[in-house]
Amino acid sequence: LYWPSVAVGQYKGLEVGRREPTVEDAQIDEEIERLRDRLATLETVERAANTGDHVVIDYVGSVDGTEFEGGTGRDQLLELGSGRLVPGFEEQLVDSKAGDERTVTVTFPEDYPVPELAGREAQFAVTVSEVKEKQLPEADDDFASEAAGFDTLDELRQDISDRLRQIDERALEREFEDAVLEAAVAEAQVEVPDKLVHARAHELLEDTWSMLARQGISKESYLRFTGRDEESLAHEAEPEAAAALKREAVLAAIVEAEHIDRKS
Repeated sequence: LYWPSVAVGQYKGLEVGRREPTVEDAQIDEEIERLRDRLATLETVERAANTGDHVVIDYVGSVDGTEFEGGTGRDQLLELGSGRLVPGFEEQLVDSKAGDERTVTVTFPEDYPVPELAGREAQFAVTVSEVKEKQLPEADDDFASEAAGFDTLDELRQDISDRLRQIDERALEREFEDAVLEAAVAEAQVEVPDKLVHARAHELLEDTWSMLARQGISKESYLRFTGRDEESLAHEAEPEAAAALKREAVLAAIVEAEHIDRKS
C-alpha cells in the first residue's frame, strides 16, 4: 500500500487558540465525594432496601426446575443498582427486608459467556438476611486527616485543586499540539489512497474488538447482537481513518522538512 502524498503548506507561525487551565469547585467537590465514598461504612438498618443500599443474600438458581452450576451463593453482599448481576436481578430486590424470601426471574443475555444459559429464563430463590445502608463520613477536618493526612478540609481542597490543575495543564498541552497539527493539515494538500484508508479502518476495528474482548464480549457476539457486519462498520470508520492518516503524513513531512531526529 502506498503512503499518502503530501504537499506541505504553511506550518510555521500558525495562530491557534489556547485556553487557560481551570479548576471548578464542582470538580473538587466530586473528588471529595469519591474520598467520602472510599471511607464509607455499611450499617445494618431495619427497613426496606432502596437502590444504593446493600443486601446480604442467599440464592439458588435454576432453569426449568433444575439447579445449574455456579447459580448458588451464600452470604453474598450485593449493592442494589450496581449492575453486577444479570439484568433485572437487583431491581427485583428493591423494597425487600431482612427475612424476605423472593423468587427472582431473569433472562440471561443472548451473548452470556455460558452457552448453556445464554438466552434462557432462570429463577432464583433468594433469601434476604440483612439490609445495609452506606454511611458517608462528614466532610470536615477529621475527614481530611483520615482521608489524606491534612490538618484541615481547606488544605485537602487546595491539594486537590493543585493536582487537578496539573492534570488540566498536561491535557491543555496535548490539546494545543493537536490543534497546531490540525491547522497544519488544513494548510497542506494530502492525497490518501482508498486502499490505505480501508486498511486503517480495519485496524481501528481491531482495536474495538480488543476493547470488547477485555469486557468479555466477542466480535461474533457483538455483530450478532447489533445485526451489523464487519465491512459496513469498517466503511463507517473510514473518515476517522483518513483523518488519522492525514495527520500522520503531514507530521512526517514536517519532521523531514525540519530535519528533526525523532529518536532524540
